[in-house]
Parts: sequence; structure tokens; C-alpha cells
Amino acid sequence: MKTLKALGMAIATLTAAQASGVYAEQTLNIGFTGPLSGGAALYGENTLSGLRMAVDDANKAGGLKIGDETYKVNLISLDDKYSPSQAATNAKRLVKESNAAAVFVPHTGGVFALQDFNVGDDFLIMAYTSVPSVTEQGNPLTVRIPPE
Repeated sequence: MKTLKALGMAIATLTAAQASGVYAEQTLNIGFTGPLSGGAALYGENTLSGLRMAVDDANKAGGLKIGDETYKVNLISLDDKYSPSQAATNAKRLVKESNAAAVFVPHTGGVFALQDFNVGDDFLIMAYTSVPSVTEQGNPLTVRIPPE
């Protein structure tokens, strides 16, 4: 779990580590579940666009270095229409089908829905919310952006 927490901090801050000029050979799948259709679609698309830019920057810098390993980052996105229950379904799918190590969620309801099972399913929640109660839940695999 220590490695997963380190991974989360690396991803959450979206800091690209300099790999020694060699492109990362391992791939780290990161999931995104957010509103890509419906009334909040513009918000979801803008958030996803920012994530794509960060992933591109990290990969251009050689990948993310976590411990002694360097990873190419692959972002997989699913539409949850701003629905917490659909966010939960998407997260299950991202983890099981795509082996996502982390799932980025840009809405509080979705974060709370994922916190019901993320520890058992062993994936990090990257919570994009300013609601402090998300981290006050004490879920050890939740990183909130922005932090307090």
C-alpha cells in the first residue's frame, strides 16, 4: 500500500519525473469518470482536457518515476453523466477491465460512491473537489485535489 500511496501523490500532483532519457517501458493506467454528456459535460470535458495535458507532459518527460520504476501513463475515460452510481460502475469497470491503479473523479458525489469500495478493490481515488469531508472520511486511498 505504501507504493500505491506514493503513486497517488505522484499522480495527484501531476509531477513528471525525469527518466534517464529512456522512455518508460511499463504502463500505468489511470481512469477518469466524470460528466462527458448532459448538463455538466463542458465541466467534465475541461477537466479531462487538463488531465490529458498533464499525462502528455509526463510522458514527454519520460514517464512517471515511482520508486525505482518508471511508467508511461495511459488515461482511460468514461462518462458518468455526473451520476454517483454511474461513477461507481465506471470505477469498477476501469479497475477490473483496464487495470487502473487510480481513478480521477471531479465531483464529490462520485468520490463518496467510490469510497465505499476502493480500499477493498485496491485503487486510489484522485478526488477533484474542495469539499473537506472527502478526506475527513479517513479513506487511506483517497487524495483530494486541491489539498487543504
